[in-house]
Formats: sequence, C-alpha cells, structure tokens
Amino acid sequence: MLNFYPLKKTSLAMLLFAGLISLNSCGGSRDEPFDPGDGDEGDNGPVVNVSVTLLTSGNDPILTADGNKRLQVMTTEEEYFDLLDQYTNEMVGEADFSNGQVLLYDAGFIDDNPCAHKLIFRRASAQESGENAVKVVIEYEDYQPRSDNTCTQQVIASRPFRFFYIESRDKIIIAEKLQNASSSSSSSSQSSSSFSSSSFAAQ
Repeated sequence: MLNFYPLKKTSLAMLLFAGLISLNSCGGSRDEPFDPGDGDEGDNGPVVNVSVTLLTSGNDPILTADGNKRLQVMTTEEEYFDLLDQYTNEMVGEADFSNGQVLLYDAGFIDDNPCAHKLIFRRASAQESGENAVKVVIEYEDYQPRSDNTCTQQVIASRPFRFFYIESRDKIIIAEKLQNASSSSSSSSQSSSSFSSSSFAAQ
C-alpha cells in the first residue's frame, strides 16, 4: 500500500508559504498601522472668501413681531425692499442683485438684561463651498448671566436684526457657530462648534 501522508504534508506547507507571500504583496503585513483617513485629504482646495457687507442693523423692527428668530435670503430687489420696509424707515443703499443677494438675520426677542443668559451675535463671514454654493457662517457668543447682588429679574426686550449683502449668486448655505462662553466680568477662549445649518438658492 502506498503512503501519501508525506506528500500531503509537503503540499500543505507549500500552500501556507504561498499564502504568506500573497499577504505581503497585498498589504497583509505593514511597518506602520493602516490609516484610511477621513476621505477629505487633498480634496479641499484653497479657501475662497466671499465678501459680506452689512447694509443696515437695528434693535426695534417695524413689523409685528412673533418673537421667533428669522433667517431669510432675498434674491431680487423687490424682495429686498418689501422686507426692508418691515424693519426700518432709514435710508439704506440698493444692493446689486446681478452679482449678489441679501441675507436677513433677525435674532427674535432676546433679554438684554446683563443678568439673563442669551446668545449674542458676533459676526458673519462667507466662503465658497464647492462649485455652486456659498457657506455663510453666523457666529454667536454664549453669554452667561452675571451673578451678583445687583441682578434683577427685569426683562429688557430687544430684537436685533441685520441685513447683509453677500457678493455671490450661488446657493447660500447657512451655518451657525457658537463661540466661547463669557459673562460681563470674564471670558475664556475655546474652540467653536457648529450647531445648525440651512440652505437657500438664488433664483
């Protein structure tokens, strides 16, 4: 009777050796840990800023207020002046809608009492986002109420609003960012974090 056991053992060793060579050629063994990355490396080109100009601002709009925050994009001159008339009687310059559009930021009612917690508008900036969009970032400061013996419960109602001219006709994406917390007596520096966003398209 023939004994095939040594042949099978030799064949198995050769298969294992061939498998190790295959793994080495396919990345099965590495000198450094594998890091797939987040998929964005090398895809983000240089940041291209878009001009944002404050057209007008105030704290007491003419319209009958419902207390809610409002973000609205105007893409035509007619839309712009119709909405502007609801907020102010001041003379405000025209916006060039062939090259841009207007964004209304209405904070809704806030309590200006220094002893009340609130989000305070700090700035608006914009940059190109892809080929056909502009990302407008609205930044707020998280104001912490003052805590001393001079605090009162008096409500000082205010409704801040601003009209911004965005020098682009591309679709507008709005992102809101929260800055560091501060109070009337102190502030600390921390990184910002985005908490909401919305988008609008120019017509």
